[in-house]
Amino acid sequence: MITNKMNNSPWQTTKSDIVYANKWMKFVKNEVIHPNGAKGEYTYLDAIPGVVILAQEENSIYLIREFKYPINKWIWNLFTGGVNKGQEPLDVAKNELKEEGNIIANKWVELGHFYTAPGIEVTDNYVFLATGLVVGEFHKGGQGDEAIDQIQKIKYEEINLMIKNGEIENGLSLAALMMFFNYIKSD
Repeated sequence: MITNKMNNSPWQTTKSDIVYANKWMKFVKNEVIHPNGAKGEYTYLDAIPGVVILAQEENSIYLIREFKYPINKWIWNLFTGGVNKGQEPLDVAKNELKEEGNIIANKWVELGHFYTAPGIEVTDNYVFLATGLVVGEFHKGGQGDEAIDQIQKIKYEEINLMIKNGEIENGLSLAALMMFFNYIKSD
């Protein structure tokens, strides 16, 4: 029996199988004993950690418009990326900002981290604020499997309006923007 005693979990895992895996994620199916004693199954996604980058300049944040294949839609979001084994989140954040937006930042602050959807997914996301920007010419397309067609520097007020109007639909971006606005409010 596999147990979860180290973290005082009320759940017990009796068996664990990887149903599917690739270099970014794996689906795990566990046989469990629920906190109420009932036997059951719990399946979840275990993905590599991610980074979310807020490139900030002159009371504005840079957003990119990117096509997201699973929802078949162009959406506005912050710069994001995945942290592979052996990589440091800050190094990945710097690389993603350069590759996706042709932006280099001279100052970096880690604002914190959050889990995307801890009831169904194990993904830890690190949020970074990038300032002191050197902005190069944007090239449409993105890198590899990404489709990015726009980058825009958008004032804080406009971003709040976009959130209010449902124009920013990416949960990672929404969570990171909330962390950022709380950070500047307390600064």
